[in-house]
Amino acid sequence: MRGLLDTLVKVSLIVAVALAATSVSYYYVIYLPGRDAAIEARRASERAAEIAEADRQQRLAEAERKRRAAEKETIEFVHKAGVQARYERCIANSESLYSVRWDGTCERVEEMRRKNYAQCMSNPVMGKPFCENTYGESSPSKNCRLPTGLAKDLGADLEQSRNRCFQEFQAGLE
Repeated sequence: MRGLLDTLVKVSLIVAVALAATSVSYYYVIYLPGRDAAIEARRASERAAEIAEADRQQRLAEAERKRRAAEKETIEFVHKAGVQARYERCIANSESLYSVRWDGTCERVEEMRRKNYAQCMSNPVMGKPFCENTYGESSPSKNCRLPTGLAKDLGADLEQSRNRCFQEFQAGLE
């Protein structure tokens, strides 16, 4: 019986050692590598999520930068278009005023010529040929030929007005 008991103890001891060895082997060969792989997979997944989030944030920032640049470009375009339109109106107003002033000066010159001609004709000493040679024929009241001094003055005023328009245009672009 003692032999049986010894054999039973030996077998139990071998089974216990085999069981312990199997447990230790399972822990080191299967459990730890699986756990490490799972941890590494979770870390890789977290890194991938962080990279994806950083990439998404970068794309959002780039899209916002492009939107702001486009908005700024649109504002600048609209501003420049407004400045250009004001410049064109200023030039048109200057030329219109020049034309009105030229025509008004023509009317005044013609009125003065008629008065002088009438006075000349009322003087019996002067005579019609002298009055016609001195005061000439009537000229149209618009787009007439003005004396050089008056024409130069009106031209200088127009040029000065155009220069003012250009200066306002340049100031509006800054």
